[in-house]
Amino acid sequence: MKFRSFILVIALCFTQLLSAQYVFKRSDTVQVIKNNISQQYAWGGGINFSQYSTIDLDFDGKLDLFVFDRTGNRVLCFINKATVPGQTAFEYNPGLCYKFPHGELGFAARL
Repeated sequence: MKFRSFILVIALCFTQLLSAQYVFKRSDTVQVIKNNISQQYAWGGGINFSQYSTIDLDFDGKLDLFVFDRTGNRVLCFINKATVPGQTAFEYNPGLCYKFPHGELGFAARL
């Protein structure tokens, strides 16, 4: 009887371990510094299989950057905020990304 009780207790302990779910919470509040410069988009995610194009997205006469990631059919728009002619300072602008086609009838259907 003692042996059966022991086996039952051990079995209950293992079922608790097997059914436990680990929960991970994303935290992007950690500051990333490289060469004494704080990285602005360190936790933004990666671009795997991309196509780059220059286009004037905000009609200010400066060429902006359009990025299409073929892996997830993602569109990324970067506005050129440089004040000196001939230089670039790109800033991500998600508001312009929604103006491009997406979904089944958008870029995914064309490729």
